[in-house]
Amino acid sequence: WRFEQDPDLLKRRNQLRSDLIQPGQSLKLKGDIPPEPEPEVQPAPKRLTPPVIKAEPEPVQTPKPKPKEAPKPAVKQPPKPKAKATPVPQLTGWQWPVSGPVLEAYSDKTRFSRSLQLGGQVGTPVKAAASGRVVYAGDGLVGFGNLVIISHEGKLLSAYGHNQSLSVKVGDVVTVGQVIAKMGSTGTDRVKLHFEIRKQGKPINPVSLLPKRKS
Repeated sequence: WRFEQDPDLLKRRNQLRSDLIQPGQSLKLKGDIPPEPEPEVQPAPKRLTPPVIKAEPEPVQTPKPKPKEAPKPAVKQPPKPKAKATPVPQLTGWQWPVSGPVLEAYSDKTRFSRSLQLGGQVGTPVKAAASGRVVYAGDGLVGFGNLVIISHEGKLLSAYGHNQSLSVKVGDVVTVGQVIAKMGSTGTDRVKLHFEIRKQGKPINPVSLLPKRKS
């Protein structure tokens, strides 16, 4: 996370089979990336031609004509009422993780300013900004306090730092709007949420994905 690496390229460079890494594990950040192995082609099974068996012709029987039945009067069925379709809940898209004010906007000036700093109260629920899978939950990254990182479709990652406590663990599948932590001030000097979105390992402005707030 600190070196802004693309998770997929990092996995291929180190020939990792799992998406998860352990504390203290050594990883190569530079170097050639081995090509992806080509799938093995299995030879097509040989077809065995079954022996041809000549069947003796059976005598043809002429069917007897069936007596005609009088047609039955058609009975009209009453029309069935149409069932109302149940609306499917929308679990796609992005939403703000908290409703507090923006204390510091996104900026490209420094590596630490490429995020949003959002205000709030201690214990305010922090919600997943989009559906995905938790790939990190802990306090092992210096400067972020209690941190949650979620992987989303489209090679996107979202990070939520400085939490008082965490409500999810690595491997959990979360939906947009699900509570994942409680706001706090771990790793910083005031109560706030460090909110960051990365695409292919590089920070992007979260406002480009979040819905516009009402003024």
